[in-house]
Amino acid sequence: MTLPLKEGTCLAKDRPVLDERVLGRAELLRQGDRELIEAVLERGQSAASVARMMGTPPRTVQSRVRRLTRRLTSRSFLEAARALSLLSPHDAALARMRYCQGATYGELCRELKLTLHQVRRNLDRIAAQVETIGRISRTALSPGHRSADSA
Repeated sequence: MTLPLKEGTCLAKDRPVLDERVLGRAELLRQGDRELIEAVLERGQSAASVARMMGTPPRTVQSRVRRLTRRLTSRSFLEAARALSLLSPHDAALARMRYCQGATYGELCRELKLTLHQVRRNLDRIAAQVETIGRISRTALSPGHRSADSA
């Protein structure tokens, strides 16, 4: 089932298809971001009414919904989300914070009590792991791929 965006002002130039799978990805967002996506895109509340409840201008809510929607439909989010179960718990937490929740390097440094160099080094390593997992998954799912057992 495809769920259309309920509010025209929340439409991006490239309109994403918001189906149940995409909305299910909202579970990986921070709690406040997840609640905003559910309120505006799933339950159809207007950005103006959500903005009144939050005490912020409607444009701020609209911009945040657009940014979150782009994140939910991005390749980096999808590949990181698919790889989370295959990463170590520490790496999965870091990948989720960075790629799914959009944490900045500064936020990661403060929260994890790491230096910027350590955060960058860990994220580079995790990005390589996520890319490798994605490449293996795409190869295994490609129609022309034959496994060693079938050769």
